[in-house]
Amino acid sequence: MGAEGYKSWSDARVKMNPQTLNPKEALAIISQLNLLDYQHIPTYQGGQKGRGVYAQQLKEIMPEAISTFPEMVLDDDTVIKDFLSVDYDWIFVTGMAAIQELNEQNKQLRQAVEDLQQQVEKNLEEKIIF
Repeated sequence: MGAEGYKSWSDARVKMNPQTLNPKEALAIISQLNLLDYQHIPTYQGGQKGRGVYAQQLKEIMPEAISTFPEMVLDDDTVIKDFLSVDYDWIFVTGMAAIQELNEQNKQLRQAVEDLQQQVEKNLEEKIIF
């Protein structure tokens, strides 16, 4: 099973108990991911190239993003039991929260640099006056 070019329903009217993601936690999760470029084996999806993660690793980090299918039958009739699938929406939205955290950290660092620059300029002016 695979998906290509789909839309994900996201209307607020069908959601309950919304909770804002913790951007710090999201960044910690995203930082743990082993992101890969790979090629499928020839008997699965024609051996095409892909980009993603190992579902087995993600299951340890973000189990909500994993679905298990009883079996996957490959093109050569090989059967893989307990085939894992990744819901990339979980990774994508967690990544957006991580970007928000990085943006906040960047703003704080920029402000700290600006404050330090002002302090250095003030100190230089005071030394010149005396």
